[in-house]
Amino acid sequence: MTFHEMVPLVPVIFAIHAAEEAPRMAAWSTELRGRFHPPVTTAQFAIAAALLTAVVVAVAGWAYLRPTEAVPSSALLEVQAAIAFNVLVPHVALFVRQRRYNPGLLSAVLCSAPFSVAFFRTALAAGLVRPGGLALMFVLAPAVMIGAAFGALRVGQVLVARSPAG
Repeated sequence: MTFHEMVPLVPVIFAIHAAEEAPRMAAWSTELRGRFHPPVTTAQFAIAAALLTAVVVAVAGWAYLRPTEAVPSSALLEVQAAIAFNVLVPHVALFVRQRRYNPGLLSAVLCSAPFSVAFFRTALAAGLVRPGGLALMFVLAPAVMIGAAFGALRVGQVLVARSPAG
Protein backbone atom coordinates (compact mmCIF):
# COMPACT_ATOMS: atom_id res chain seq x y z
CA MET A 1 0.00 0.00 0.00
CA THR A 2 1.07 3.55 -0.62
CA PHE A 3 1.06 6.19 2.10
CA HIS A 4 -1.96 7.82 0.46
CA GLU A 5 -3.84 4.51 0.51
CA MET A 6 -2.99 4.03 4.18
CA VAL A 7 -4.22 7.46 5.27
CA PRO A 8 -7.92 6.50 5.60
CA LEU A 9 -6.96 3.59 7.85
CA VAL A 10 -5.57 5.92 10.54
CA PRO A 11 -9.00 6.99 11.87
CA VAL A 12 -10.46 3.51 11.37
CA ILE A 13 -7.81 1.91 13.56
CA PHE A 14 -8.07 4.75 16.07
CA ALA A 15 -11.86 4.24 16.27
CA ILE A 16 -11.42 0.48 16.79
CA HIS A 17 -9.06 1.22 19.67
CA ALA A 18 -11.44 3.76 21.23
CA ALA A 19 -14.32 1.29 20.89
CA GLU A 20 -12.34 -1.34 22.79
CA GLU A 21 -11.49 1.13 25.55
CA ALA A 22 -14.91 2.72 26.03
CA PRO A 23 -16.94 -0.04 27.72
CA ARG A 24 -14.44 -0.69 30.53
CA MET A 25 -12.69 2.67 30.94
CA ALA A 26 -14.91 4.04 33.70
CA ALA A 27 -14.61 0.94 35.89
CA TRP A 28 -10.89 0.57 35.19
CA SER A 29 -10.10 4.23 35.93
CA THR A 30 -12.06 4.00 39.19
CA GLU A 31 -10.21 0.81 40.22
CA LEU A 32 -6.92 2.67 39.88
CA ARG A 33 -8.14 5.56 42.02
CA GLY A 34 -6.45 8.07 39.71
CA ARG A 35 -2.95 6.59 39.98
CA PHE A 36 -2.48 6.13 36.22
CA HIS A 37 -5.60 7.64 34.78
CA PRO A 38 -8.06 10.14 36.21
CA PRO A 39 -11.41 8.57 37.12
CA VAL A 40 -13.86 9.13 34.26
CA THR A 41 -17.47 8.31 33.60
CA THR A 42 -18.55 6.30 30.58
CA ALA A 43 -20.27 9.37 29.13
CA GLN A 44 -17.21 11.56 29.68
CA PHE A 45 -14.93 9.02 28.03
CA ALA A 46 -17.34 8.49 25.13
CA ILE A 47 -17.42 12.24 24.45
CA ALA A 48 -13.63 12.45 24.67
CA ALA A 49 -13.18 9.45 22.36
CA ALA A 50 -15.67 10.87 19.84
CA LEU A 51 -13.92 14.26 19.91
CA LEU A 52 -10.47 12.72 19.43
CA THR A 53 -11.78 10.47 16.65
CA ALA A 54 -13.23 13.54 14.91
CA VAL A 55 -9.85 15.26 15.14
CA VAL A 56 -8.08 12.19 13.71
CA VAL A 57 -10.67 12.00 10.89
CA ALA A 58 -10.15 15.71 10.13
CA VAL A 59 -6.35 15.45 10.03
CA ALA A 60 -6.51 12.28 7.93
CA GLY A 61 -9.00 13.92 5.57
CA TRP A 62 -6.71 16.91 5.23
CA ALA A 63 -3.74 14.67 4.45
CA TYR A 64 -5.78 12.58 2.01
CA LEU A 65 -7.09 15.61 0.12
CA ARG A 66 -3.67 17.31 0.01
CA PRO A 67 -1.32 14.38 -0.72
CA THR A 68 1.45 16.54 -2.21
CA GLU A 69 1.61 19.03 0.68
CA ALA A 70 4.08 18.43 3.49
CA VAL A 71 2.14 20.00 6.37
CA PRO A 72 -0.95 17.74 6.26
CA SER A 73 1.18 14.59 5.95
CA SER A 74 3.44 15.76 8.78
CA ALA A 75 0.42 16.52 10.96
CA LEU A 76 -0.96 13.05 10.35
CA LEU A 77 2.42 11.46 11.04
CA GLU A 78 2.50 13.33 14.37
CA VAL A 79 -0.99 12.07 15.19
CA GLN A 80 0.14 8.52 14.40
CA ALA A 81 3.27 9.02 16.52
CA ALA A 82 1.02 9.98 19.44
CA ILE A 83 -1.12 6.89 18.77
CA ALA A 84 2.01 4.72 18.67
CA PHE A 85 3.24 6.24 21.93
CA ASN A 86 -0.16 5.39 23.44
CA VAL A 87 0.54 1.73 22.64
CA LEU A 88 3.62 1.82 24.85
CA VAL A 89 2.35 4.22 27.52
CA PRO A 90 -0.06 3.40 29.03
CA HIS A 91 -1.10 0.08 27.47
CA VAL A 92 2.06 -2.05 27.32
CA ALA A 93 3.66 -0.36 30.34
CA LEU A 94 0.60 -1.00 32.49
CA PHE A 95 0.31 -4.57 31.27
CA VAL A 96 3.94 -5.19 32.27
CA ARG A 97 3.45 -3.50 35.63
CA GLN A 98 0.05 -4.92 36.54
CA ARG A 99 0.24 -8.19 34.61
CA ARG A 100 -3.37 -7.85 33.54
CA TYR A 101 -5.54 -6.53 30.76
CA ASN A 102 -6.26 -2.81 30.57
CA PRO A 103 -8.93 -1.30 28.30
CA GLY A 104 -7.54 -0.90 24.78
CA LEU A 105 -4.58 -3.27 25.22
CA LEU A 106 -5.59 -5.77 22.55
CA SER A 107 -6.31 -3.25 19.80
CA ALA A 108 -3.19 -1.28 20.75
CA VAL A 109 -0.94 -4.32 20.39
CA LEU A 110 -2.72 -6.13 17.56
CA CYS A 111 -3.84 -3.16 15.42
CA SER A 112 -2.22 0.15 16.35
CA ALA A 113 1.34 -1.10 16.81
CA PRO A 114 1.72 -3.06 13.56
CA PHE A 115 -0.12 -0.39 11.58
CA SER A 116 2.14 2.32 13.03
CA VAL A 117 5.27 0.43 12.00
CA ALA A 118 3.95 -0.05 8.45
CA PHE A 119 2.74 3.56 8.24
CA PHE A 120 6.08 5.01 9.34
CA ARG A 121 8.06 2.69 7.05
CA THR A 122 5.87 3.69 4.12
CA ALA A 123 6.26 7.39 4.93
CA LEU A 124 10.04 7.02 5.18
CA ALA A 125 10.24 5.05 1.91
CA ALA A 126 8.10 7.66 0.15
CA GLY A 127 10.37 10.45 1.37
CA LEU A 128 7.55 12.14 3.29
CA VAL A 129 9.67 12.29 6.41
CA ARG A 130 13.34 11.77 7.21
CA PRO A 131 14.52 9.60 10.10
CA GLY A 132 15.45 12.68 12.14
CA GLY A 133 12.05 14.23 11.53
CA LEU A 134 10.31 11.03 12.59
CA ALA A 135 12.48 10.90 15.72
CA LEU A 136 11.41 14.47 16.56
CA MET A 137 7.77 13.46 16.11
CA PHE A 138 8.30 10.72 18.68
CA VAL A 139 9.91 13.21 21.06
CA LEU A 140 6.79 15.40 20.74
CA ALA A 141 4.35 12.46 20.83
CA PRO A 142 3.97 12.22 24.64
CA ALA A 143 3.01 15.89 24.92
CA VAL A 144 0.61 15.60 21.98
CA MET A 145 -1.01 12.44 23.33
CA ILE A 146 -1.28 13.60 26.93
CA GLY A 147 -2.46 17.07 25.99
CA ALA A 148 -5.07 15.77 23.56
CA ALA A 149 -6.31 13.06 25.92
CA PHE A 150 -6.64 15.26 28.99
CA GLY A 151 -8.07 18.13 26.94
CA ALA A 152 -10.71 15.86 25.41
CA LEU A 153 -11.52 14.33 28.81
CA ARG A 154 -11.96 17.83 30.24
CA VAL A 155 -14.36 18.73 27.41
CA GLY A 156 -16.25 15.52 28.14
CA GLN A 157 -16.39 16.37 31.83
CA VAL A 158 -17.77 19.86 31.14
CA LEU A 159 -20.37 18.59 28.66
CA VAL A 160 -21.54 15.83 31.01
CA ALA A 161 -21.82 18.33 33.89
CA ARG A 162 -23.93 20.65 31.71
CA SER A 163 -26.26 17.90 30.50
CA PRO A 164 -29.65 17.44 32.16
CA ALA A 165 -28.56 14.00 33.37
CA GLY A 166 -25.21 15.31 34.68
